[in-house]
Amino acid sequence: MLIILLTLLFATDVPAAEDPISPNVRENIRLRVVYQHFPSIAIGVIAAEGTTYATWGEVSSGVQADELSVYEIGSISKVFTGILLADQVIKGTLKLDTPVQSLLPTGVSAPLFDGHDIQLFHLSTHSSGLPRMPDNFNPANPANPYVDYSEQLLFEFLTHHKMRRAPGSDFEYSNYAVGLLGHLLAQKSGSSYPQLVQETIAKPLAMKMTAVTLTPEMRKHLAPPTSNGVVVSLWDLTTLAGAGGIRSNVQDMCVFIKANMGMVETDLRAAMDLSHQQHYQAPNGTRIGLGWHIKTGDPDIIWHNGGTGGYRTFAGFTADHSKGVVVLTNSTRNSNDIGFHLLDATNELAIPKKSLLSIMAPVLESDGIKAAQDLFYKLRVESADSLEFRETDFNNLGYEYLANGDLEKAIAIFALNVEAFPEGFNTYDSLAEAYMVNGQNELAIANYNKSLALNPGNDNARAKLAELGQATEAEHQVAAATLKDYQGTYQLTPQFSIYVTVEGNQLFAQATGQQRFQVFPESDNLFYYKVVEAKLEFHRDQTGSVNAMTLHQNGKHRGERVK
Repeated sequence: MLIILLTLLFATDVPAAEDPISPNVRENIRLRVVYQHFPSIAIGVIAAEGTTYATWGEVSSGVQADELSVYEIGSISKVFTGILLADQVIKGTLKLDTPVQSLLPTGVSAPLFDGHDIQLFHLSTHSSGLPRMPDNFNPANPANPYVDYSEQLLFEFLTHHKMRRAPGSDFEYSNYAVGLLGHLLAQKSGSSYPQLVQETIAKPLAMKMTAVTLTPEMRKHLAPPTSNGVVVSLWDLTTLAGAGGIRSNVQDMCVFIKANMGMVETDLRAAMDLSHQQHYQAPNGTRIGLGWHIKTGDPDIIWHNGGTGGYRTFAGFTADHSKGVVVLTNSTRNSNDIGFHLLDATNELAIPKKSLLSIMAPVLESDGIKAAQDLFYKLRVESADSLEFRETDFNNLGYEYLANGDLEKAIAIFALNVEAFPEGFNTYDSLAEAYMVNGQNELAIANYNKSLALNPGNDNARAKLAELGQATEAEHQVAAATLKDYQGTYQLTPQFSIYVTVEGNQLFAQATGQQRFQVFPESDNLFYYKVVEAKLEFHRDQTGSVNAMTLHQNGKHRGERVK
């Protein structure tokens, strides 16, 4: 008997599966928490062998994060909305090419462009021609910006919006479009968006900790939202919930990803498969399913990320369904690199560094400005490679002092930021604001002018200079024929191009894997972004034809025109 039992024991014993989160990755993430990049982070890795959960950090004092900890998933909600659309298509109640107009209430109209209408799949693939956000989005509380955006405002914008291009002609990431889609799908089903998510996805998959509105149990496990270490407001998306309103935890999100991978039995399988298919490819190569992004690889990666006022998240899986990953954090630090690396180790994992400010800020409080300044100069020389110098860290600390009325410390921090980042237009803008609040108007004017010289698109500096009685030069104008010369694709690396288009008298640029932005003329051949500190410079050959572009952002990056 003993021999038989031993035989059975060893016959059923198998080697432990290799940890899908390597020791190097675990140490990398641990350091991010130690260095206060994330207060907490929850990760799930899905493979044929099973699901591995790993968590770091605390959700409150003395309470460790775990797989039940709840986070806002932000724009990952868009893939839920895409699946809701796919489900209606599979059931035969809607088609992907159903016109938006057919779902609108009486008195509301969807805009046309040269007779071309917006269809439902356009909303889900960011190809509708509708902007990222509507121009009537004016939140009463910027800390919780979506909560008061009503159905009336949603439909008012749609009815009065003038299209700049035909639906399907280009990619422009749009929270408004997907929010509208979620709202229309809910109305079509005779329910609200939160109810539709529950009845169609969450309840059938037993995702008990997934909802738009926090349940008491979810609130008990909530990881509070933070930005730069400070607790901020939750974002309550109401009318636009389909764009980013869902909260969940890593356990539920792994169930959701496993269902998408076909590892969980569900009646949604056909709808999920439909949502993974490519339904649009932008001129710049961006590939989109219904909500999902498709990253080309071997195999492809089907993914989406999310971000709200105090959270950054990632969810994705390989197209061969061999691996899935979920990453949830309560921080505004990007976590995409972790998700992509865990899905495919050839994707680079960022190296975490301790913030210089985390060392300097306590000295500022205990020993004063002079001691903090001396430490700053010392560490910049001695620890340049091992410490992280982030413009936004200094800027946020400066604004904390400004908000608390400690103008001397605010000015000192903003001044150090200018020294550390002398080419950053925002550093001068912030220092100018502090000087203006302190009544030092001449210094404010000098710094606003410097900011405007670095970034002519800084409308805030223009407005403040006007308030201070200083006139500014009018924005440069470029002839329409010159703008048309710049249309085309410019390849900066084999994997990265910038696609330039013209609409009327406006120039737009879209980089590989990014959204489309308008750029503004500083001169006839130099254009600047208003959303990021970057410029595009166009070059002509000896015949006068535009043959190249230089991207000015963290250095100069030249790209030849390929078409």
